[in-house]
Amino acid sequence: MNGEMRGLSVEEAVREASAYLKKTACEKTYGDICVTLTMYEGQPVKLNTAYCEHLMRRKKCSLTTNKNQIQGVI
Repeated sequence: MNGEMRGLSVEEAVREASAYLKKTACEKTYGDICVTLTMYEGQPVKLNTAYCEHLMRRKKCSLTTNKNQIQGVI
């Protein structure tokens, strides 16, 4: 699923990312599922997906969410 997204709308990019998350979450029992959507001038230009399986299982606990906003100039 990684790659450029020429001509796709934001809704289509989110739909693809959501499908990847759902598929991977149903297949794997533990690990990190990462999705990065790169935007340029309001249009999605790249979608990167990754799954990292941990060597050790973590203790069972409640769901934790972290929201990070990074601003920068390239």
